[in-house]
Amino acid sequence: MEKYYVYAYLDPRIGYMKSSCGFMFEFQPMYIGFGSNNRMNDHLRDAIKTTKNNLKLNKIRKILNEGLSPIIIKISDNLNRDEAITLEKNLILDLGTIVDIPKIKRGVLTNMAPGGHGGVAGNKKRKPLSEAHKQSISEGVTIALQDETVRKKISDTHKGKTKSEEHRQKLGDNLRRVHNDPVIKEKMKIYRKENPEKFKHSAETKLKLSLNAVNSINTKWINNGEIMKRVDQDNVESYLDQGWVPGRINFKRRTYAEINADISP
Repeated sequence: MEKYYVYAYLDPRIGYMKSSCGFMFEFQPMYIGFGSNNRMNDHLRDAIKTTKNNLKLNKIRKILNEGLSPIIIKISDNLNRDEAITLEKNLILDLGTIVDIPKIKRGVLTNMAPGGHGGVAGNKKRKPLSEAHKQSISEGVTIALQDETVRKKISDTHKGKTKSEEHRQKLGDNLRRVHNDPVIKEKMKIYRKENPEKFKHSAETKLKLSLNAVNSINTKWINNGEIMKRVDQDNVESYLDQGWVPGRINFKRRTYAEINADISP
């Protein structure tokens, strides 16, 4: 039977000298976990070698940037899984967390859950997700993206960043798949009906829509076969005399592959 241990990451910058569940901490605990094999070192490796963004890893990176290293200790080992989970949960409950977790007081830990969700051995692979689980995640993300607040946060995060052509192609393929999925369409429709307040236009957007409506009444689209633009109705005749024609150009929507084929040497 595989044996587990409970471990802690301590902040070497902050003295603590307090006990929890019978264990004395010389420095302030910042994370509690349980696992087997080399699990306790996974977070330090992730902080150094990946760009994952969460409270725990960001705190580890701050410590590393100051020329220090988090103190990693085993609190108790040679435990079965249930014993390890129980101890982990009790420590998190007693020490508290920085973020709000139901039934957990505010405290010093960067844990994002009340415990019992870790324990994956460092040298073992996680089980692959089932198709049903993947579908559930996809639908949840799609519905979340209908929230204006969520979209703004994502937009702010990606400002100034450029996407590769491969990334853009994948995004386009995923969007087309989502928009053509009848199950997701129906769930989005229900979500909109149940949460109408999340889809109300802001005052600024309402003003823009109003101005656009007015402009569409007082202007007309014209084109010369290559360029199209909207002009005041009073000026339409002068453009028609120059060879322009009413209406817009019906551009064919092209894929990235087609565009790349045109510009490739």
